Amino acid sequence: MGLFRTLNKWLLRKGYRATPLVTGESDVIKKTAARKRNRRLDPDEESKLLSAAGPHLRRVIIGALETGCRIGEILSLQWVRVSLARREILLPARKTKTRTDRVIPISARLLAVLQMVHNDTDGEPFGPDAFVFGDETGGHIKDVKRAWQTAVLKAHGCEPEWAWKKAKPERGLAN
Repeated sequence: MGLFRTLNKWLLRKGYRATPLVTGESDVIKKTAARKRNRRLDPDEESKLLSAAGPHLRRVIIGALETGCRIGEILSLQWVRVSLARREILLPARKTKTRTDRVIPISARLLAVLQMVHNDTDGEPFGPDAFVFGDETGGHIKDVKRAWQTAVLKAHGCEPEWAWKKAKPERGLAN
């Protein structure tokens, strides 16, 4: 549908059509209204989730709860964007969903987490390009889905058993 809309705009802009192929009120193209989200943590949910999470995920969860940032914004945050002295985080427009710069204050709880991970294994502060919620060397961690799913299941009293998919056999070979 996105390609069709782009083609429609291009045809109008270039003058190949005087009217759109399909208007916004068409039966062919229907835009669905965005679903409003209203999910909040229950009072004991946060403590259960934090106790079930590993150390890295626990820091990510606290960062998300204290800043209101999306997971992609949290995981792509680099130390150059964090000012512990001013107690603020600057999210550049290119890293945000809304494409606007945001300055986020650092709470006391988040400040404690950031001070805890500010230094590398040698005790030296990470460089400006290191990732705040990265691995122990400041490298980028791109995804925490499996850790998140495990923590959620454990917080609700379930012990997850992950079933790994086996590779498909080569063509013509039987198991």
